[in-house]
Amino acid sequence: MFSRLHRTLAVLMLACCLFVGGCSNSSSPTTPSPGAPQASLSPAALSFAGQSLGTTSATHALTLSNGGTAALTITSIAASGDFAQTNTCGSTVAAGGSCTISVTFAPTVVGTRNGSVSVTDNASGSPHSASLSGSGIASTGTAGCAETGTSNFPGCFSLSSPTALVAAASQSSSRKAKRAARLHRQGTGSSSFQTQFAAQTAQIAALLDGTDPNPGQTLATLGGAVIDTTVGNISPSPDFCFGPAMYYANDPDGISNSTGRWPPGDFGIWLPTDTQGQACSAAELNYLLTSDSGKTQLTLAIAAEVQYLAGANFPTTAGASYDATSAIVQLFSNAGAPASITSVTVSFDGTRYLYGAQFSAPNVMAETTACTLSLKHTPGADPYSYSGVAQYGFDDGTNLLAGTTRYQRTSQTHLDISARDSFYPTGSTPLLDANGELDPSDPNFYMRFSRVGASFDPTSATIPGSFLYVLQINTQGASGPGLAQGLTDVLQLVLPGDGTGSAFYGFGGAAIDQPLVGTIDDMYCLRESGVSRTYAQFQPIGYNSSDGQYEPSLTLAAQIRFAPTSTCTWTVAQWNNGDPSGFWYDRTLQYSNSQSQPTTPNPIPENVVADPASSDYPFNLFGDGATQPQTLIDAQGYTFPVLY
Repeated sequence: MFSRLHRTLAVLMLACCLFVGGCSNSSSPTTPSPGAPQASLSPAALSFAGQSLGTTSATHALTLSNGGTAALTITSIAASGDFAQTNTCGSTVAAGGSCTISVTFAPTVVGTRNGSVSVTDNASGSPHSASLSGSGIASTGTAGCAETGTSNFPGCFSLSSPTALVAAASQSSSRKAKRAARLHRQGTGSSSFQTQFAAQTAQIAALLDGTDPNPGQTLATLGGAVIDTTVGNISPSPDFCFGPAMYYANDPDGISNSTGRWPPGDFGIWLPTDTQGQACSAAELNYLLTSDSGKTQLTLAIAAEVQYLAGANFPTTAGASYDATSAIVQLFSNAGAPASITSVTVSFDGTRYLYGAQFSAPNVMAETTACTLSLKHTPGADPYSYSGVAQYGFDDGTNLLAGTTRYQRTSQTHLDISARDSFYPTGSTPLLDANGELDPSDPNFYMRFSRVGASFDPTSATIPGSFLYVLQINTQGASGPGLAQGLTDVLQLVLPGDGTGSAFYGFGGAAIDQPLVGTIDDMYCLRESGVSRTYAQFQPIGYNSSDGQYEPSLTLAAQIRFAPTSTCTWTVAQWNNGDPSGFWYDRTLQYSNSQSQPTTPNPIPENVVADPASSDYPFNLFGDGATQPQTLIDAQGYTFPVLY
């Protein structure tokens, strides 16, 4: 009976407590004060992946919760920085309710971008916020290369300058070209520019597909444009910002006559930009690789067209071959391309696929150029591991311009390229090394032997990696004005992948055929003096998405100023302070070779040679004058690409 009464009293007490809202119990959770909203944002921070300039990210969600007992009244919800928001919250969130805030990221500049979402409301602690962060990357228009999907052809391989950008290709109706265009535009946004690497790999994918209606990507058009290029058409950079000729008088070193001219190439990065505003180091690299790039691309294009034309007849067993001569002849005849095709074939030796083409065509000088192209491709275990070498020769009856481009892809995200190019006497046969590349120890090359190295990620939007261009003007054992035997010009570039880059220029003591070729050892402030100093030139660059080119960095200062003397300095008395007897040079590079005194610009432009007495325009080269420049360059993040 007692037990039943006890239970009855307990039930009555519980009902009373529920009715009047009383009866404290230490084990029960504490509830918010009546009529009080409680706001919180989850998560407290959002982090976005790298996003190309001019594009918008996918949405990330924030949840705004009201854990209070009264409605949360919202005054405003706003996102700051390069972030935007939409929400389902309306003006109020009921007690115990929640809503979603969707955030997107659209970077306006390269680099780390920070912002926040802020909610102004009637809850304690208002405004309530969540932090936002993301990284803007260069809008170079390619989120990846267009894989060919074949084992007998190198996918995602192109030789081009990493700083060269072109207008984005139009959408094509072919399956592979559509995929290539989609990849090369990156993300959901559109870009009016893409890397030349992206354009060239997409072009090869379209030729392999065989259904590209874009006339700018057909073999005949591509072939005609390259074939028409005169093999002797090698000249100083057309913008003359890199190593220009310069007039002078009263040389303080006394090693020249009173009036004369230093020849082109005596200096490195003389001006910060070319006439279009492009960083001089990027413009020069684009120019230097134009010849190698075009001829290698022609080799790949003919091989891709042969594969498409072969179809089911493509050789797959050792000793098999396919002759595409008549089909290529018809293709060029229909397009009116000025080429006389001799032979175009592909064969398989059981290990390598061997593509070859021989033809002749008139060049722009109305001379007949004999052309020989070949591609030797060795597939690997998957589409992302392969190797090979492209070879070309253009002989106009006076000069033979020959080149080789060796490639090796070790993974989907790593590609190594080694390219070589030089001039030989017409009719000669260049010496090749064991890898099938031009041998730089060949005594028959007579000028301009270049070596290119590139190790990079072909699938990245910004082509991160290290790049090297080395040029030796004269053959081994020869020397020119102010040139020591084996002296090389070296241009190094590192792209970290965030839209920025660092370019270094100087001279290397190792000849073009030596293992240490490509290192920057010193700088000649006056090359004809033959006296060097342990400095280099440095130009930081950054990608500008509005004009599609790399320009001088807005945040880091270049180190390209020097005094054009054998000592890299001069005294105040030698500086041109209106004294006609003082040393002068053609600051604007526009004066003729005369003894008249040019007018000193006022104010002196940024690109002038250093005045050691001036705090505004000091002597400024990269290095400390004692340590080898390459050691300091490597510390900046440069690693040597594979040269094989």
